[in-house]
Amino acid sequence: MKVKSFQVYSEILELIPGTTEKTIILATGRPNGVLEIVAVAVNPRGTDKMVNVNRVIKIKGVECDLDAPVDVGHPSAKSWFDSIYLADGQSFGLRIDGEKVDSTCRVFIHYLWHKDGEV
Repeated sequence: MKVKSFQVYSEILELIPGTTEKTIILATGRPNGVLEIVAVAVNPRGTDKMVNVNRVIKIKGVECDLDAPVDVGHPSAKSWFDSIYLADGQSFGLRIDGEKVDSTCRVFIHYLWHKDGEV
């Protein structure tokens, strides 16, 4: 399979998740193709850590954890590099808590769009 430049997307988000568990949807599948999540990274921005970080997939309104929750402390980052494929209506995100109300983190997501019928 050849990857074309128009298929490649990357985003960086600055988040303040607070201390209440939150699921943050990063990508949603679209009609007429498959979205491939290639890489995701979480990097705390201050001296606070992100707690209970894990990836989740949402299908037909039901969330399922893909990983056991981990804590990510400064100055480290947590990265995942295994592909997850999303069809129309399926969503991918992170469940994440901050150590304090104003704890901040940076999230990176890298994904490919595979349109139906293209090889």
